Amino acid sequence: ELPIVDFHRDDEQALYNLHTHDYKVDTAMSVVEARKHCLNSSMKPWSKEECQNFEAGLKQFGKQFHLVHKNNVPSRSISEIVQFYYLWKKTERYDIFIRYSKIGSKRYIFNPGLSLDFERSTYSAV
Repeated sequence: ELPIVDFHRDDEQALYNLHTHDYKVDTAMSVVEARKHCLNSSMKPWSKEECQNFEAGLKQFGKQFHLVHKNNVPSRSISEIVQFYYLWKKTERYDIFIRYSKIGSKRYIFNPGLSLDFERSTYSAV
């Protein structure tokens, strides 16, 4: 079971805007706020239950978003699920999900037949 954590969005676009506006915070923030308004108007916030169902569906079906929609989050359209997925990937919650799920563990299997029990290994130093 994944721990419950608030979503924090890594906003690289805000840093880019700050850089492109010569580090004038007021100007860069106005662009960021306008962008957030556009994003927020296109998608209503997700409930905690929808987020948990999304993660369960992702763990079960992977990126087959039509199956995630059909079985786990029928209250959202497939395009909303895809949009949420790409926003979610930039959060700390995604890192936790990868750490605790089988999806993440599959990436790091280098040699499944190799034992990492070094205390029992008999290596002779020459």
